Amino acid sequence: MSVKFYFIIVLVLVSTSLVGCSNKEINYESMAQHKDLFEETEYGSINMIFSLLNGDNIRTFHTKPGKKYEFNYAYLIEEGFIALQFRDSEDNVLDEISLSAEEYKSEKSKLESEHDGSVNINEFGSMTTIMSKDDEIKIVISGKDAKGKLHIKW
Repeated sequence: MSVKFYFIIVLVLVSTSLVGCSNKEINYESMAQHKDLFEETEYGSINMIFSLLNGDNIRTFHTKPGKKYEFNYAYLIEEGFIALQFRDSEDNVLDEISLSAEEYKSEKSKLESEHDGSVNINEFGSMTTIMSKDDEIKIVISGKDAKGKLHIKW
């Protein structure tokens, strides 16, 4: 067998192992009660618009232990409340963020008084960095009579 043949075999094996190691999918563990839900979810992005969200939406993806993941999130909760949690595979909370209609109402009222009239708020946004403790991060979106939109990108 020629050196060229061995080189091609090694190249195929390395390519296969690299593709096999990169698990770029997101799994649905739980669906909350929704009304008028629009959701586009893929690895690296969760985008949701809803007129009612009650309960837990849980989306999971594989990680490398000790690796930091940056999550950018944009949201507008017009009614109710959402707790956004990041958990490991054992359901230990790595970070929790509260998103509520109170923030929307407060900011809208403040801006209307500053600008003498009606204003539109499209969304709020922020980011958080999570260090993976094991081979999984769960994104838990817990709603309580929530209406609005949420986009998470990593």
